Amino acid sequence: MSEYNKSAFDQIKKDTISAWQRRWENERVEDLVGPISANNLISVMMESEANWSIIQKFAETLLRSKKRDLDAGKDM
Repeated sequence: MSEYNKSAFDQIKKDTISAWQRRWENERVEDLVGPISANNLISVMMESEANWSIIQKFAETLLRSKKRDLDAGKDM
């Protein structure tokens, strides 16, 4: 496999794993707090401190992951 193909394959693998992790985390969040959408996110967060913490941690994890992806893109 050429260096270019290996690099492209590694990036596809990384993106796929990241997508599955985000999907798993989102499903877990909904298992804990119930269905969430852009329309009800704030009201679900305001229902309890537990909901607030769960959604806050999910958002933090998602944004950190996205930042890593963007930073990695700068290195290419």
